[in-house]
Amino acid sequence: MEKFFLRFFPEEKQKAIEFANSLPEHKINMARLQEHLMQNRDSAEKALEKSRKVLKQVDEVAEMTIAEWLFRLNMTKHIQQFTKQRILFVG
Repeated sequence: MEKFFLRFFPEEKQKAIEFANSLPEHKINMARLQEHLMQNRDSAEKALEKSRKVLKQVDEVAEMTIAEWLFRLNMTKHIQQFTKQRILFVG
């Protein structure tokens, strides 16, 4: 996450460290992280300050049922496969 932050803000080493430390490792996918940095690309400070927003969005997905998640992705045809495997929640 630190290296990814530095791609957007190459001169902000300390903020990159703070950003990486503010988010849990292996819980946020790179697409979500990139989306956050793109939305806040005008300010490293803003990207750092709003890092908790990324975590909140990840937690919202983690509480979602597989059926709801697949519905949002327009992939409802796969619900039965997940249900057979007893995979009921995203997480």
